Amino acid sequence: PPSSGQTSASDAPPNLDELKAKAEKGDPVAQNTLGEMYHEGQGVSKNDEEAAKWFLKAAEGGDAKAQLNIGRIYANRLNLSKDSWDLIEAYNWLQMAAEQGDKKASEERDNMAAKMTSAQIAKAKERALNKARWLKGRTPLMQAAYYGRVEEIEKLLQGGVDPNAKSQID
Repeated sequence: PPSSGQTSASDAPPNLDELKAKAEKGDPVAQNTLGEMYHEGQGVSKNDEEAAKWFLKAAEGGDAKAQLNIGRIYANRLNLSKDSWDLIEAYNWLQMAAEQGDKKASEERDNMAAKMTSAQIAKAKERALNKARWLKGRTPLMQAAYYGRVEEIEKLLQGGVDPNAKSQID
């Protein structure tokens, strides 16, 4: 932010309707931004469930920041549930973000590894690799169908999204 006290256009909150439209069409950056808004209660009512939904969509679209965010959500759930599935899933998403060069994700993944067995780490790494392979080259429509998201499928088809457009992951 500018130090003069003035705000720039980039400091202004995003137009919620435009952001939602982009997010619903499968834009992972818009999805992550929307997730952050719900997580922080900025411009919308704070809603962690809605935040997680948008973070997951963006993470599946290959957005490293969203992969870090959803990894943190699973890590926080772990603190509540002590479920080893959450531990593996958190590590999985942090691993995917770290592989894209996200230093915070790499740090958090390494801290989490200290709490895991070598078998859990191996399982998480395998899951991250398999998930990345599956997501690579998949269309948003295919991902929505895989996860059974009927409303999302309808919005994608009605919203003019090319059903053959590939995912954002290279």
